[in-house]
Amino acid sequence: GSPVTGSTNLPQNWKATVDLRAGAEWKYLPHLRARFGYIYSPSPINDVDFSPSVPGNDRHIFSIGHGYDLNADTTIDVAYAYVHINKRNQTQSPTTPAGSPDSVKNGVYKGNAHILMASLSYRF
Repeated sequence: GSPVTGSTNLPQNWKATVDLRAGAEWKYLPHLRARFGYIYSPSPINDVDFSPSVPGNDRHIFSIGHGYDLNADTTIDVAYAYVHINKRNQTQSPTTPAGSPDSVKNGVYKGNAHILMASLSYRF
């Protein structure tokens, strides 16, 4: 291999943010529970230091779940979450020097995700 030369400085300059999270559980029978949740997560990444390598969009996460006690020691939990990643119209990435990798960071970023979860718990 060839020797590594030079260095790269990649400032992040992220800001502190606070997520908003709420959830509830409803035990509608002694062995059955329904769960609901919501998260709002604002991006800590400013427009100048944005990079598509790290998701930098505000997002909303909605979740539902269900718990079932098979017996006093064993529980099955299943859940689904939908992640809505807000649209980000990135226009402020630096474009100098000419041909800099920063110039390709401008564009529209958006997305979503579906997450399925399951667990089996045994208490002893």
